[in-house]
Amino acid sequence: MASFFFQQILNLSVFAIVFKLVAPVILAAIGGLFCGKVGVMNIGLEGAMLVSAFFSIVVNALTGSWMLGILAGCGASILLCLMLAFFTFKYKAHHIVTGFAINTFASAMTIFLLQTFFGSSGSYQPEGVAMIPVVDIPVIENIPVLSVISGHSLIVWIAFLSVVLCSLVFYKTPYGAHLIAVGENVQAARSVGIDEMKIKYSAFIICGVLCGISGAFLSTGATSMFVRDMTAGNGFIALAVISLGNARPYGVLRGGLIFGLANAVAILIETYPGLSVPSQFIQAIPYAVTILMLAVHMLQNNRRMITPAKG
Repeated sequence: MASFFFQQILNLSVFAIVFKLVAPVILAAIGGLFCGKVGVMNIGLEGAMLVSAFFSIVVNALTGSWMLGILAGCGASILLCLMLAFFTFKYKAHHIVTGFAINTFASAMTIFLLQTFFGSSGSYQPEGVAMIPVVDIPVIENIPVLSVISGHSLIVWIAFLSVVLCSLVFYKTPYGAHLIAVGENVQAARSVGIDEMKIKYSAFIICGVLCGISGAFLSTGATSMFVRDMTAGNGFIALAVISLGNARPYGVLRGGLIFGLANAVAILIETYPGLSVPSQFIQAIPYAVTILMLAVHMLQNNRRMITPAKG
């Protein structure tokens, strides 16, 4: 088995898998960061991704346009995020409870629509889906080592770009300063004329857009079908990645890559010939690694808090 993995690393196939797997998690996590900056942990990331995955492939199949599919997915995702924001800010509902309710609603709604309109409770695989295009970099794709960064979906590049843009917005723009001010001290933000509700709702809209792109990638980028509850916990993994990254954009990138690498390793183990290990154990590897890394991260943070400062 060791030689098998070494061969996969040498031909860089593992890294190509990582880039594909990490994109939806990073997008959802960056969206969650915006909500976190205004003081809300958006548990509804999973549901927002799921409705986007459903509506993007339906509209894609009807129109033959991957772009319209993404826009439809983003629209559905934004509505779900705004629903969470409305109940949280308007009626003071607890955002954790509301987030779980949103996830349950999204799962039930997609199953209902799948059964009602397409006569299936498990999957939907229409013909003529326009896949999100792949980006081939002309010169780099012919260079042996660097070719690993070519030939990936457009959404993969959008995911990495979102990390850079998020960092610039948070730390280099007035809007980012307003986000942080509203999240850390809303009274102080009000005193300098910041419209707190406008900032809060805008953060949820941005989150909806990013989760929408993430969900659309799952059904029309990574595959060409919708499967019941196909997000498979990626929204919750995104929340864990935010914590692993100390709620910072480049920390989110690092945490996402750890999860993506663990997921890629699990896929390679499944493809190993003659392996008798149950697939359920192998599929649990990335989630177990994420939980382990999260536990280590929390222990390190607690140790820093209780360690007395020197000098």
